[in-house]
Amino acid sequence: MKKIFLFIVLNSSMAFGQFVVSDQSSNWHILGKEVNDTSILINTDVAKIKLIDFRTKTMGFDPLSTFKTKSQQNINNLQSEIRKGNEGVKSGFYEFIFKTEPDTLEKLYDVINSHFETKQKEVVTLTFPEGNLYLDFNSRTMFYAVSFGIDSNDQKIFTAPFIKSQINKLFGKKN
Repeated sequence: MKKIFLFIVLNSSMAFGQFVVSDQSSNWHILGKEVNDTSILINTDVAKIKLIDFRTKTMGFDPLSTFKTKSQQNINNLQSEIRKGNEGVKSGFYEFIFKTEPDTLEKLYDVINSHFETKQKEVVTLTFPEGNLYLDFNSRTMFYAVSFGIDSNDQKIFTAPFIKSQINKLFGKKN
């Protein structure tokens, strides 16, 4: 009797549930390869740029940490996480999801590629209905590179810089 009751309850909740699964992680397909904890995912007419804030990698970086004891490294890591939390730096992934037309990602790649040819240093703002996507072209790392940026909680979040070969991997292009 208990098994029949459980069966009825489970089936009725599935049939009259209050939600419908409309999106799953298996629906998203990576465009190229993940580079520097950044990836571009596509799902029919929607794209997602998944990134980590560059500050999470650099904040609290201690080049002498290899000479410290394991307990001192753990204390420093904990202090770094507390500092990130107090300064609003998120340790996880950020996502920028935007609707695409069949050639949107190709146009985005062309904008980036043309800047690599001219080596012009500037920040390009791409305005989508879902928000702004920033492309920061610079040579602060002694190499000409681009960083992706998005708006989050009244601040701009940027990725680590990408050189041209990394952009080609990210977009699934041949070098």
